Amino acid sequence: MSTRGQCVFCSKPVEAIETAAWPVVGWEAERGRGGANQIIGRERVLDGRIAHAACARRAAELDRAGIAAEQTTLI
Repeated sequence: MSTRGQCVFCSKPVEAIETAAWPVVGWEAERGRGGANQIIGRERVLDGRIAHAACARRAAELDRAGIAAEQTTLI
């Protein structure tokens, strides 16, 4: 199996068959009638970081909830 890199969140390898996530930059444009906002000029940050998409989602959920990554081992 081909490894794409090491997940920045769980430190396990991100395999080629797994859905990956990368950091991006751009501008978020709001939509007046709801729905997901549009990202204008989205560009992938080319710094070598990669993550499992599920790990990135979980980290974002914890961040929104105000829970530090170090606290998750206590829960």
